[in-house]
Amino acid sequence: MPILVDNKFLFLRVPKTGSGSAQAGLMQAFGARAYVFGRAHMTLAECLELFPRKVYMACVRRPETWLRSVWAAVRLSPSEAGPEARSNTGIDDFPDMVHQIWAGDFTAFVDNYLLQRPGWIAKFFERYVGPPAKRVPVIGHCETLEMDLSRGLRAANVTDFDPTLLHVDRRIHQAGTLPQMARHVAYEPALLADVRRTEAWVYREFYGEQTDGE
Repeated sequence: MPILVDNKFLFLRVPKTGSGSAQAGLMQAFGARAYVFGRAHMTLAECLELFPRKVYMACVRRPETWLRSVWAAVRLSPSEAGPEARSNTGIDDFPDMVHQIWAGDFTAFVDNYLLQRPGWIAKFFERYVGPPAKRVPVIGHCETLEMDLSRGLRAANVTDFDPTLLHVDRRIHQAGTLPQMARHVAYEPALLADVRRTEAWVYREFYGEQTDGE
């Protein structure tokens, strides 16, 4: 669920970006000062209807590790993409997308994504961070969650907190690195290059990276 801190800072949970563990860090750091509401993954548009004047933050993730996380999570727990996922996320086409491209082999799963849903990740992230002309004030990254949380809180003028309590347990959101999963989710260089070309907009827009072929 989204979390509101000191009635100023609103953090959105974006599926498979480490947002769940970031939320746990916020609850640990702020306790009763943090208010959780709604369902697990409310979009920016939904939250703006309830809280139009807060400093918002949402996270993104590198597409190659986002795909890895989705595949590993569903492999470990099929309900991640089951019918109940619709009520948790409120996004019908997230579980539908996973069902459409699903394969028990990770390489086949990514190949299916590239063939059937290229560019979908960019559209998915924009439901949380907003379109280019209406971005949330703070965009965090799965790879630098603790630092970005502190930055977001300060942007909302929330300064009375211990940043060491924002520790994010990365084991929570790195299913693809678990010993039983790691050997299944390795990218062949050519496949990784295909992901980077296909999702070039995400790498450029959120990571400032140019990819081959641009």
